[in-house]
Amino acid sequence: GWSSLEKTYRFQPAQGWSEEEASRLMGVQGCIWCEPFTDRGVFDRLVFPRLSALAETGWTQKDRRDFGRFTALVGLMPNLYGVYEQY
Repeated sequence: GWSSLEKTYRFQPAQGWSEEEASRLMGVQGCIWCEPFTDRGVFDRLVFPRLSALAETGWTQKDRRDFGRFTALVGLMPNLYGVYEQY
């Protein structure tokens, strides 16, 4: 499947869990499956904004997250990850 940047950012790892279950949550992880990425720039453009969104999901309290702020920073992310081409 495919997850949009917004869907990834708004992911709630413990949604639907009891308070006891949520207290045992140790972190989040994101997997990169076997898509045939043949170009590093394309890989970076597709993976890193989502990786950053998932990291913010795991580390930032829900009431402190702001998708508008996050998307304003997405344009800087290729530079942050070492890819300087525009797509």
